[in-house]
Amino acid sequence: MKKNPVKVCLRTRPTASFAQDQIIIDQDKNTITINNGHTVADGGPSNKKESWQFKYHQVLHNASQETVYETITRDVVQGVVDGINGTIMSYGQTGAGKTFTMIGDTKNYVHRGIAPRAIAHIYQEVGQRVETLFEISVSYMEIYNERIYDLLDDLTNEQQTKELTVAEDKTIGVHVRNLTQLPCNTEEEALDILFGGELSRTTAEHLLNKRSNRSHCIFTVHISQRPRMGSSEKVMFSKLNLVDLAGSERLKKTMADGDDAPTKGNKTRQEVDETIKKESMYINQSLTYLEQCVVALAKRGNAHVPYRQTKLTSVLKDSLGGNCNTLMFAAVWGEAKHLEETVSTLKLAQRMMRVQNDAGHNVQTDPAMLVKKYERQIKELKQELMMHDTLSERSNVMYDEYTPEQRLQMQQWVRGYVDAQENSEPEVQIESVRHVQELLRQFKTLVKSAESNASSLRNQSRTGGLVDFDGTAEMGALGGTTQTFPENEGEYVGDVEDEGGFGVGAAPDYARPTTVDNMTRRGMNMGADSKSNNQGSPKKSGVASDAKATMPLADAKNTLNDKDESFAMYKISQGQTLNNELADAKKKFKIAKQRAKNAAEEVNRTKLDIDELEGQLRMKEDERQRTQNKVEGMEDFVDEEEFRMMTSRKEKKREYRANFENLKVLKDEMSQASDMVESSRNALMSGFDTWYSSVTTGTEDPDEDKLDEAEAFDQLEISRVVDKDPDSLAFFQSQKKMRQSQSSNKNTLKASQRARRR
Repeated sequence: MKKNPVKVCLRTRPTASFAQDQIIIDQDKNTITINNGHTVADGGPSNKKESWQFKYHQVLHNASQETVYETITRDVVQGVVDGINGTIMSYGQTGAGKTFTMIGDTKNYVHRGIAPRAIAHIYQEVGQRVETLFEISVSYMEIYNERIYDLLDDLTNEQQTKELTVAEDKTIGVHVRNLTQLPCNTEEEALDILFGGELSRTTAEHLLNKRSNRSHCIFTVHISQRPRMGSSEKVMFSKLNLVDLAGSERLKKTMADGDDAPTKGNKTRQEVDETIKKESMYINQSLTYLEQCVVALAKRGNAHVPYRQTKLTSVLKDSLGGNCNTLMFAAVWGEAKHLEETVSTLKLAQRMMRVQNDAGHNVQTDPAMLVKKYERQIKELKQELMMHDTLSERSNVMYDEYTPEQRLQMQQWVRGYVDAQENSEPEVQIESVRHVQELLRQFKTLVKSAESNASSLRNQSRTGGLVDFDGTAEMGALGGTTQTFPENEGEYVGDVEDEGGFGVGAAPDYARPTTVDNMTRRGMNMGADSKSNNQGSPKKSGVASDAKATMPLADAKNTLNDKDESFAMYKISQGQTLNNELADAKKKFKIAKQRAKNAAEEVNRTKLDIDELEGQLRMKEDERQRTQNKVEGMEDFVDEEEFRMMTSRKEKKREYRANFENLKVLKDEMSQASDMVESSRNALMSGFDTWYSSVTTGTEDPDEDKLDEAEAFDQLEISRVVDKDPDSLAFFQSQKKMRQSQSSNKNTLKASQRARRR
């Protein structure tokens, strides 16, 4: 695996009171300089450091949400789709904009954060890779006061009874046992889970933040992918961790004394203060342990990394020094009163840049697919052997399991071989290794049966009598035994006959050995059957289709069970005009595409001619320079051949520019033709949907199902959103469901948070 350092991006919170004199940002060089400007009261020297300079992979000052995602975040998400784990986390003091960076404004599509944009990016890539089968699921948890809570668990459940523990597995890496993991087939489903989990997060109000997160939250997208055709048993797994860390806090800034202290509900100021103090203690403690892990990873050598000191570092073990592409956003609040916290955040961010991760693809083997692969290989090898045996005139060789009839024949042959005289044994014909193995099994059965019979005779002899087996008075050596096979006649088909051979009765289909000849005859029979069936059914023709298209509506409704067949009928009946328009548009597009292709080839040929002429001119110039150096005082002149080549190059360049302009025009024509094809296709499909709906519902009026006022308003709102930005529809739908859930589960959410913060 390749060693990749953790990438760090610095983002400043927009503020009107930015400390311009103390914080100097250079976005071109990605540096930030802090001038603390300490002064000593008595005018003596100060030993405190007053200036720091930091350099990061990216420094974003007053940047938009789109800039934040496109500059550095997109590459991490793209790596997750390609099979490499990714982690994006935000770190900084409380109120610095960490949650806004990760989640953004859930009420405004433009200001959405990294998580909604990453989800949209993933599903966009999945939609384009039609040759790959993706399975996507998500999980959402928070770490509150060193305890893991499942944000996707039912709000009515008692989460305290659900034990969530951090575990590590060689196959899937670090994971949380019993954590809910929900499958998501669409972008809207994933956004519903993200926004629903946001409502369950533990938040509180203090002086620096009206809605401060009191826990660390991790939203994880799990992706597995394999070839859609099932040609490979390899499965690629990856996950994207979106980590919103709680902010580091100083109680003297987050809490006020006296009457300024905030209260909540029926709690007194003292109770609120104690709760916030306890939460701040756990937050700062986990962030301190996170810093210790970063410091240990940044050191050279095999230093111990204290991952297990806290739940946060245990969960993020893969992201810190593991198999992952990690990106950290250091959020700072660039005001003079927060300068100390800013310097602390910048120092940790610089240490994080020295942490090295081993990022690589996570490929595993699917046991079920591996078994299918082996079965397919065995089948192919058997067919190959049968073909080889047929060419070698060994048609009796079989590679399938022996049928009961064949085992019975082999038992009779073994019995005859044993009973035969010394010089009259039947000829042994070995067909294959399987044949030898089956003969040995039958000999083993015969010997075991004889030993059992001999033991029974000895026991009977001790009691003074002999046992009569099938009319035989005495049983002795192996050659005198007539009952040689176990009594399992129900296993065989038919009875043994005195004339030789056996009656097979109704043998199953698999009794005949599979050979190439049998397979050929079976295929011919199947072909004959299918041919006879086809002859018995009328052929489809345009006349029949026209008859279907012109039949009454009630009769057509009964026959339209297959939508594909219905579409074919529609194209030659009511939708014939639209179908002809689509065909004409496709012809125009094909012609425009061919013309653009020819123009591109002409441009390429002209470019090659220009390159060839320039190469020849360089050779001429080098030759002229060498001649001039040999003969001092010789004037530099261009001969007739070189002048002709220069003129030809000039003409070729003029031709290249003309061809290139022509290519641009043809590409525009091809683009317009493509838009016309898409428009014609959409019109055809829309007309078919309307026609099919009217036929299947038994009425030709498509507006029979009237919408009420609320439904009509929703349709109007959706149309407005789609017209403005089609990609925002999933975000809009999830945002609407979030508002409805927040309104209906308001009391339940409050009760859940109160129970958690007790």
